[in-house]
Amino acid sequence: MKRFILVVSVLLFCAFPCVTVTAQEKLSCEELTEIANDLDEIAVAFEDAGDIEEGDAVDEALGELVDALIALSDIENDSAMNRAVDNLIEAYNNFDGDGFADSLDNVILNLDRLNRRDCRDSTHGIGINDKVKVSWKGEWYDAVVIEQRDANFKIHYVGYDNSWDEWVTLDRIRVY
Repeated sequence: MKRFILVVSVLLFCAFPCVTVTAQEKLSCEELTEIANDLDEIAVAFEDAGDIEEGDAVDEALGELVDALIALSDIENDSAMNRAVDNLIEAYNNFDGDGFADSLDNVILNLDRLNRRDCRDSTHGIGINDKVKVSWKGEWYDAVVIEQRDANFKIHYVGYDNSWDEWVTLDRIRVY
């Protein structure tokens, strides 16, 4: 529980000041990526948090997180993101832990989508560090994009050493 409070507090302090201070500008690609990564850490820590009581430290930290995400949603003005944050608010207000976790995952997915929309080459929609599936000899394998040159992607197969890294074309990649 203390780990969760610490993770949320540190991440809110480090990542979300940009949201609350500059509420008139859309976030940069780097800020979107940083916040999505930080929310991933919060989601993992949330799973270990245990019971949350109204007014306790975890509840207070989650309230600050929700407030920051409301500001982010207002900045981005994206209908899908707004719905995701609205669902998060509802789950938070109803002390629905499972709903909160699901809604937080949905917010993260929307941040990733906004990042792809605003920050990635629209021709491919795939960027460095994206998790993908790659076809190799008729099977699909988990991989991560580690480099990109035009429509060619250098990928690293998850669970395999670097000797398996290779350049592939778009027709061998599926985004998931």
